[in-house]
Amino acid sequence: MGSRVLLGVVLIATLTTLTIAQGRKGAVATSSAAGQSGATPIAMDADPCFHSELQNGTVKIFRVQVAAHASTSPDIHQHDYIVLSFGNSVFKVKSEFNSRSVQMAAGELQVFKGGWAERLINTSDAPLDLVELEVESGIDPEHPECGLAAAECRDGEFGDGFTSSTLFETHKIKLSRVDLGPGGVLPKHSHIQSHVLVALADMKLSDQETGKDAENLQLKAGEVAWHEGPEEHTLTNSGDKDAPIITVEFKE
Repeated sequence: MGSRVLLGVVLIATLTTLTIAQGRKGAVATSSAAGQSGATPIAMDADPCFHSELQNGTVKIFRVQVAAHASTSPDIHQHDYIVLSFGNSVFKVKSEFNSRSVQMAAGELQVFKGGWAERLINTSDAPLDLVELEVESGIDPEHPECGLAAAECRDGEFGDGFTSSTLFETHKIKLSRVDLGPGGVLPKHSHIQSHVLVALADMKLSDQETGKDAENLQLKAGEVAWHEGPEEHTLTNSGDKDAPIITVEFKE
């Protein structure tokens, strides 16, 4: 992999902003923002704005879509989670104890602490479109190894048709961004533990695991692909458009 060069997170940060927030959220489709105080907290699966993309013993991933000026039920988030915005998002996160306003640009990530129920209120005139990844073992964002409040992650690399960089890492997860141009190839690399890909745009990929036939993946923006670890593979953009991807590797 001689073509790889060290690349700081600064390059990727211009494409995906990352922050940590002390809260969480859920989703309810067409409920009005008013008149929901005192509602009983519910599981995310029971909320009609939460559309399950993947659930296993490691992570729960939901597409969260909330109509303009609609609200969610107070959704229970037992564990820390990551939120990825698929548009310019303006909303409030309201719990039994406080309320705060949140703004996220398209492609922006935030890390939320779990442990209680909160309601998501879409305060904009446009639908809210998010992907939420709740990590069963937690994230522990207060103790980053790099990124977030720690020093920049510096294990990024780039080559012909690809860039890859870690956005943040804790002792529990590693979150990275990969960008593949048309025909771009992320060279053979290894994952000790399981990981998941989140497509930031519609894309076609060829996933070649060492010793196996290539698997063709066709993902729409917001869809995910689970990879059981350990794994050594090569990822190729077999489409004619750029393929931006978020990867989350689970270390526990």
